[in-house]
Amino acid sequence: KWGLRALWTVLALGVLSLVAVGIAYARTDIPNANELATAQASIVYYSDGKTEMARLSDAEGNRESVPLSRVPDHMQKAMLAAEDQDFYQNNGISPTGIARAVWVAVKGGQATQGGSTITQQYVKNYFLTADRTLSRKAREILISLKIDQQQSKDQILENYLNTIYFGRGAYGIQAASQAYFGRDVQDLTVAQGAVLAAVIRAPSSYDPVEGPEAKVALEARVLDYVIPGMVEQGWLSETEAAEITRLPKIQDPKALN
Repeated sequence: KWGLRALWTVLALGVLSLVAVGIAYARTDIPNANELATAQASIVYYSDGKTEMARLSDAEGNRESVPLSRVPDHMQKAMLAAEDQDFYQNNGISPTGIARAVWVAVKGGQATQGGSTITQQYVKNYFLTADRTLSRKAREILISLKIDQQQSKDQILENYLNTIYFGRGAYGIQAASQAYFGRDVQDLTVAQGAVLAAVIRAPSSYDPVEGPEAKVALEARVLDYVIPGMVEQGWLSETEAAEITRLPKIQDPKALN
């Protein structure tokens, strides 16, 4: 009898939990984008209309949004390899990542550690804040589920690429391409794209200008994680991967001043 009662109790709690999640999902609205996510730099050109003279922006507004069509396919795939290899198959969230975050919270650690999909990162950066709380994480999950239903995967990826922070004051893939390599995003090589995909994990820890340790960490993430991930998913051939044996030359930030 006790075993049967325990089973019914677990089932009842499960049903109540599903009902509670359903109600929360239905009552969750997608908020307006935050100001930082939509702020862009003002670019001043020489009389030829092409050569950049200056870039004017707030400290957190160095961004030039670009359509996904301008981002090379290898750059897109490098991002997926680094951050969310199942992006085009998942429903916007990572159940295993959420379970890890809950387990960490139960043990008294940070409630938002790891496991975020590209959609979740986009939602956090575009609509929410970086607060490390369970309530913010819960909203992130619910909004991510809704966004995945309302926007195409390509639109989500485009918005993500235009909002994620790459270090060097650069928000978005175009600003990052200029900050690290002094070129537009459509001109990135495979190796350069892999570098940009690698640094977003922790820009201050992977930017080579931070010192020898950062350079070693970046090399390891690019050559041992991002590139192999692209090969594993069939996005890069073994021959192409073998040609990338070292990091491409990264521009000195002082050269931009």
